[in-house]
Amino acid sequence: MLGASELEERDVRMHKVNESLRQKEINIESMRSFLTTQSELFTVSAHVSTRKEKNKEKEKEVMTSQAAAASLDPSSSSSSLTKIQITDDGNIRQSDEFTPTYEWGPIGAHQSVPEGLEIVLGMDGTRTRSGRIPPVWRLQLWVDQAHRFVRVDVNRESRLSTITAEAGRVLGVNPSRVRVSCPAGDSSPLDPQATAEELHLFERRRSLRMSLDS
Repeated sequence: MLGASELEERDVRMHKVNESLRQKEINIESMRSFLTTQSELFTVSAHVSTRKEKNKEKEKEVMTSQAAAASLDPSSSSSSLTKIQITDDGNIRQSDEFTPTYEWGPIGAHQSVPEGLEIVLGMDGTRTRSGRIPPVWRLQLWVDQAHRFVRVDVNRESRLSTITAEAGRVLGVNPSRVRVSCPAGDSSPLDPQATAEELHLFERRRSLRMSLDS
């Protein structure tokens, strides 16, 4: 028969064993909860990734359909090919940017328009809007060497060489010294014989730079 001290020692050992088992049980439960959470996060991440891929495919299908429709209509312009976005719930909405051309194009209800665009409102009471690049607009560029702005009126057929010639006249320098570049875009030189429409000067006017060669 165990003595009182031996019984007490046994109870202490049993208590320690029980505490150890309880702690292991807690650790196992914590690990199970962690793994469950990770599994749920992985499932959500995979679902979101799959949804994004499906949305991209849907956007491509819509844009392809628009392009195909436009190719059948010679009077359509690139601005009528509305950029679209697919929302998280799979709905189609127009993007916030309107791409202008020199032809009238419909402006979506949620689209913003660049400064200087010519805009008309529909006369049918639907509050629809159409926009285009003005037939004649003013290009304003800062010239560091001259410490001043140069302003040139431009239309869709204005060649870059004509613009630089007018800038040279305004600045009182040989036009061959005038250079127009677009550092924020393609680094290749702008074709002097290309037109304002071909070079997208209206859309790029905020990033264009004019300088004078020595």
